[in-house]
Amino acid sequence: MAQPEIKQTIRMQGKYVETLLAEMNTQISGVDSVQRITKRWVMQAQKIVMTMVGEHGDRAHYVTIPRNISTHGISVLHGGFMHTGRKCIISIRSVNGKAESVSGEIVRCRHVRGGVHEIGIRFENAVNPREFFVDTGDDYLFDAEHVDASELNGRVLLVCDSDADKKLIEHLFSESEIQFTFAEDAASGLEQLSAEPDLAFVDDALKDMNGIEFVTEARRRALTTPVVLISQQHDEEMRLAAIGAGAREVVHRPIDPSVILRATAEFLMLSPMLGAGSTTQLDGSADEDSRALFATELIAISEQIKAALAEKDESTLDTHLSRLSSAAGVYGYPDLSTRASGILDKIRNRASVDAVRGQVERLGELCKIRGEEPRRTTPPEQDEAKDAA
Repeated sequence: MAQPEIKQTIRMQGKYVETLLAEMNTQISGVDSVQRITKRWVMQAQKIVMTMVGEHGDRAHYVTIPRNISTHGISVLHGGFMHTGRKCIISIRSVNGKAESVSGEIVRCRHVRGGVHEIGIRFENAVNPREFFVDTGDDYLFDAEHVDASELNGRVLLVCDSDADKKLIEHLFSESEIQFTFAEDAASGLEQLSAEPDLAFVDDALKDMNGIEFVTEARRRALTTPVVLISQQHDEEMRLAAIGAGAREVVHRPIDPSVILRATAEFLMLSPMLGAGSTTQLDGSADEDSRALFATELIAISEQIKAALAEKDESTLDTHLSRLSSAAGVYGYPDLSTRASGILDKIRNRASVDAVRGQVERLGELCKIRGEEPRRTTPPEQDEAKDAA
């Protein structure tokens, strides 16, 4: 069988490509100035194949140069114009060397220079950007970006015996609606974790237990709250061991306020009043009528998630979580998208349905809450007080 023709449309030497990408990544204009919640990860120099899929199944293959990637899409450089709405498949190499195929749709095409165009592609299903390049440093740990603390609400547990750290974190979220609880040791921390807060920050060097031991015991008790460890060690082996034990991430001292904000935004609900301009919405994103239709779908999804959970139907659960992960952010519900993506990661890494039951139940509740918002008949503060109770 003949090999498919792969067209090379950008004929620039590597150093010129790097210069162009560097210029684009430092521009503060147009679409790049939009405040986003989902972080754009600058990709290491490589080339990827973009396969365009025609209406009748015909395919054309092009070599493109990736600019950046997020959980919901990718931006690539291509030597020609592409119409929005076209289906495509991106072949991208992961950090383990395996080529992965990701389906998507072109949502943006803008001229850059000469024959070079930047193509924006929205993925059908969310991905984990960290699977596609080697990341280093705290800046690469979380997807959230440009976080406004006043737009966050939820319940956070801090397990730490440092009064300075407590005061720092309390001050950092002083303008938010976050409800904090504190514990000074692992025993009381585990007890408070049973109340299922939305997120827990845990000191890696508690008096009665280290961070990995804390997470191990929490998972043994089937407590599924996301746990982020705060460590003095900049040790990749320790980080991998902590994640293997069930932690979501490890951040380091001295505490970087921006990293703590981004970590919190990764797991907590965002305010329903969040403006469209600061979300992951893309060009041609949903208008109010479409949002209302999706809100109705959210109520149905909440019931379908509940039924799949009762049956321990992992396949159906994956389908609904994928739908939320890829679509909720576009319709103005980035918190649902982030939560669904996190649960999907766990399930696809062979976590059992029971292991994520608490998170899935909470997601289902939030789908119902969000779905009922457009036709709200009671004041928002009454619903929020009821949810908090």
